[in-house]
Amino acid sequence: MNRRTATATISRRPGAVALLAVALVATLAVACGGDEPEGTVATASGVGDGSKTVELAGGAHVVDLTYSGTDLFQVELAGTAGTVVVIPVLTHLGAYEGSRIARLAAGSYVLDVRADGAWSARIREPGQARLPFALSGRGDAVTPLLTLSSRSEFVATYRGEGEFLVRVWTARGASLAVLADTTGDFDGVVPFRASPGLYIISIESRGDWTIEVRTLR
Repeated sequence: MNRRTATATISRRPGAVALLAVALVATLAVACGGDEPEGTVATASGVGDGSKTVELAGGAHVVDLTYSGTDLFQVELAGTAGTVVVIPVLTHLGAYEGSRIARLAAGSYVLDVRADGAWSARIREPGQARLPFALSGRGDAVTPLLTLSSRSEFVATYRGEGEFLVRVWTARGASLAVLADTTGDFDGVVPFRASPGLYIISIESRGDWTIEVRTLR
């Protein structure tokens, strides 16, 4: 059984006070003692196929997912007004634990899940963090919204098999740039230029990784 787990620790640069440490494991209110993380707009869980209608604001959203089955796990968000727009969130075989990003227009959506085992989903609006920013983990993860200047630098390491894909998105959820797209081990430094503003980074992988985002002077 192929299990992909996204656990991550967020911290400031060495020497600074740690502002936030959180495991990006896609657990829901049951695992959190009933408390919903800040920014949560919808949760759902079940065993086997299921669906739930949710009202969502526009922009980038994070979808935290867990799945304990052994067969196909497929998650989509389908718009319900006018022309039906289907937004694929995840298609995975076997147990899964991680986070994916979804670009949404404001409106009503059906969270549609195809599964043969127990699953949970949480849809949330991303929080914010300042640079310098560091994150390490394994599997799929999504950063908070990061305040980037016109010149930033992305540093990453990856150890594992399979694809390591890192992308930058705008706060509205538009894909802006690919920072890394490789198979196998990776060590790299990538300069990034964009208009100052809020951006979010998604990581898709099967192995262990670290990323750091910092401002270039």
